[in-house]
Amino acid sequence: ASAAEGPNFVKIITAFTRQVSRLGPIGAAEEMDGNELRAGLARAAEAARGQKIRTGLINAAREMIKSGDFSPDAIVSLVAARCGKALDSLAGAGGV
Repeated sequence: ASAAEGPNFVKIITAFTRQVSRLGPIGAAEEMDGNELRAGLARAAEAARGQKIRTGLINAAREMIKSGDFSPDAIVSLVAARCGKALDSLAGAGGV
C-alpha cells in the first residue's frame, strides 16, 4: 500500500478487526477447552509446515486473486481442491 492509500487501508483493517471481534475467542464457537484448543493448534501448525499444503494454499490464493472471488464458498472450494489430498492424508494419520 502506498501512502495515498492510508484511508482505505484503515477502513479495511477496521472492518477486519470488527469481524474478528464478532467471531469471539478462538475455539469458543466449537466449545473447545484450553488443552483441546492447544493440541488442535499444534496439529495445525505442524500441518502448515508441510510443503504440499503451503503450495496448495499459495495456488488457491493465486486463483482467488485472479478470479476476484473471495467469498467463503470460493475459499472453501479452492482450499479443498488444492489441499484436499494433503489434508486428508494428515487426518487419516491422526493429524488435523
